[in-house]
Amino acid sequence: MLRGSTPARPSPATTTPARNVSRFKRPQAAFAAAAAQTEGRENTIKKIIAQSRASGRLNLSNQQLTTVPDAVFAAAEPEARSKAVDFSFDRSDDGGANWWEAVELLRLLLADNALNTLDPRIGTFTSLAILDVRNNQLTCLPEELGALEQLAVLNVSGNQLTELPDVLARLPIVDLNLANNNFETLADNVVGRLAKLQTLDVSGNALAALPGNLPLQLTTLILAKNKLRDLDGVDLARLALLSDLDVSDNVLTSVVTSASTIPALVRLDLRRNKLRGAFPGVELNLPTCKELYASFNALTSFTPGFIGSAAMLRTLDFCNNAVTELPAEILGLKELKRLDLSNNNVRTLPPELGLLEGIDVLLFAGNPLRGVPTGSTQRVLAMLRDKIVHGAAVSSTPSSAATSRASTPVPGSGTLTPSAQESHTRTVDLSQRGLTTLDAGMFDGLAFTPATLVLHHNRFETFPAAGFTGAIAASLSTLVLSHNRLSALPTEAAVLLPNLRHLDLSCNALTQLPATAATPFPSLQELVISRNRLAGATTITAENLAGFPRLESLIAAACGLSAIDADAFLAADTLRVLDLADNDIAAVPPRLGLCKGLKTLRLGGNRFRVPRRDIVDRGCEAILAYLKDRIPT
Repeated sequence: MLRGSTPARPSPATTTPARNVSRFKRPQAAFAAAAAQTEGRENTIKKIIAQSRASGRLNLSNQQLTTVPDAVFAAAEPEARSKAVDFSFDRSDDGGANWWEAVELLRLLLADNALNTLDPRIGTFTSLAILDVRNNQLTCLPEELGALEQLAVLNVSGNQLTELPDVLARLPIVDLNLANNNFETLADNVVGRLAKLQTLDVSGNALAALPGNLPLQLTTLILAKNKLRDLDGVDLARLALLSDLDVSDNVLTSVVTSASTIPALVRLDLRRNKLRGAFPGVELNLPTCKELYASFNALTSFTPGFIGSAAMLRTLDFCNNAVTELPAEILGLKELKRLDLSNNNVRTLPPELGLLEGIDVLLFAGNPLRGVPTGSTQRVLAMLRDKIVHGAAVSSTPSSAATSRASTPVPGSGTLTPSAQESHTRTVDLSQRGLTTLDAGMFDGLAFTPATLVLHHNRFETFPAAGFTGAIAASLSTLVLSHNRLSALPTEAAVLLPNLRHLDLSCNALTQLPATAATPFPSLQELVISRNRLAGATTITAENLAGFPRLESLIAAACGLSAIDADAFLAADTLRVLDLADNDIAAVPPRLGLCKGLKTLRLGGNRFRVPRRDIVDRGCEAILAYLKDRIPT
């Protein structure tokens, strides 16, 4: 090149191809990557389908499917069945099942995809027990579902369904999940005819009413986030097995409009409704209820007798209401673990609340309370106990109220100072007094008739029958005699205290349980005999329980029992709670699994190895199911 000359510019023809390659290189790479990803997903699906033929379980959830792949139905179609089968023992090259391993499809999971329709060929899987198509875009279900004669679990939640096909009514469905769809009604001729249905979830729909003939086998009914104003269409008392009822986030103004009993209910959720005034307004008995949630309503009080009918409550939540006074019946909830009364108008906490030492959580923020310390629940309970004015002040001569509060009680004689106990609690606390007997008529001067008598940590060696005369004999419903020296079950209490419902004899010196048929306790619902060394008894027999026709709770932990008499508990058809923990039980009889009425069963801390600990830890339902499956046929 000559000095001073300029280099020749390249012609456009030589630069254009390079520019075009640069322009289209990235899109081509993206297309290739997308194609590779699609091919990879298809290969994954094929592998999953192949493996399902050996396991009977096919999980195609979250695979971005818009239709069910044809390969899913290939093995079930008639032409596929007619093909010759290779009976050689060479392993399959595709990772699928060999002919000797192939099983029927039992579980099909198609959740979290984009299915608009469910392929009618689904009906070819006649052995299918579980079908999960939740979180798709289904607007209807095919009639071919009626061919799934073994279907037990159907989950169609998170779709756009408005009705169910009539053919579902003849299927043995146990668990039906219809949550988060567009249902405005439930057809009586479908849901009402599912005779084996135990769990029904229709939360997150637009239901304004319920069918009146819900299946009698229901144990769980979830109705949250609908438009229900009442439950008048449902006879809850008729659902004898119902244990969990969730009607939160509706517009309920009432739950029941006439006297009702829900015999097996364990959990009731009424949060965020339109309930106001006294709850429930009419007689509602919940004898086995353990959890009651009624927060975020406009309640001002509880109907007298309601809390008392739910003596097994462990959780009571009525925060964010307008309650002005803590119901006195709460003081009788011996099983209570959690009490939430936050954001109400409660001005005082009764000191006797401190006697409920089992409470683990007590929440009361947002109330116009004064003088209540902040800090742990146990600190608050201790403060309340310190404020109790003990009605047990016993003296030989009359004295003023101030003198009787400060005086040291003299065991065995004297009169009970009537002003020493607030009448609304109806509780007399004579614990830790060194008492060996009670005087006749010592309760006659009280301004109220006691419902609860606390006598724990004294020196009683025999039942103090002399003290139970007059009005207290008829009014007493709870008697606490724990931590004494009783050597025998006080059968005379059956005659003296006909309305006794709760009897605590834990930590005494009982050696055996007598036959009680001759001296029955007509009203007793709870018997606590824990931590007695029943050396004269290896088990609890039907004769021991014959005198308790209404017994619902038997607490017999750490009693030295070595065996379980299943027939005894089968005969006690009212029993709901059975605690045999920390004994010396070597075996659990399978027939115990037939005790359908049991809602709580505690067996931990024994020496049996079957059922395994993980099953025992899962609770009553799991234990009973395990035992029932092992009953010889």
